Amino acid sequence: MRQRHKTSDSPKTSPTVQVVIAIIGALAVLGAALIANWDKLTSRRASNTISSAAGRAATTAAPPSVVAHTQGPQSPVVSEVGGNVTINVGTSDSTSSPFEGYWEARVDDIDGEYLSGMEIHVSGTVVSGLVDLKGQRSTLRDGKITGQELHFTTHGTGPQGEAEIRRYRGIVDSNAIRFTVEIDAPASKHRTLNFTATR
Repeated sequence: MRQRHKTSDSPKTSPTVQVVIAIIGALAVLGAALIANWDKLTSRRASNTISSAAGRAATTAAPPSVVAHTQGPQSPVVSEVGGNVTINVGTSDSTSSPFEGYWEARVDDIDGEYLSGMEIHVSGTVVSGLVDLKGQRSTLRDGKITGQELHFTTHGTGPQGEAEIRRYRGIVDSNAIRFTVEIDAPASKHRTLNFTATR
């Protein structure tokens, strides 16, 4: 009688199967943590509500443990919270400014018409970014937002090679910014440009 050589009884697993198994394991750990802390997420403290006798309005206050640990890069610590919990990730400046983004405009200047591009970044009321004028990139300086207006300056080279300063004032109008630019260049006459930039 002839004997066959047995190969390993354990099946070989592919890398994809191993990744799926690791993901399932991680989900199991998260599920176990959620179940273990479920009572902390669903319990209500009497001190979190104002009694109906005091004004007949039930208002929920955030417990001190929620407020106490929300600064810095760490995750907030939430304990003894009843009801829904919303966690927003990001900074308080996460709402987008209408000025934020890339803008293009056709500009008619003393040396002809050209396309200008602007990359505008807004953080609170501070504005930064770049302006591209005929291939010459200039950094936005002194950028700020005042009410519905955007203000910044750029330093660059004028049409005759002279140094010039451009002072921009923009007003957002729907999906466009209407710009007025005051240009000071010692070698050429002071001039004003008006144009509209779009996305």
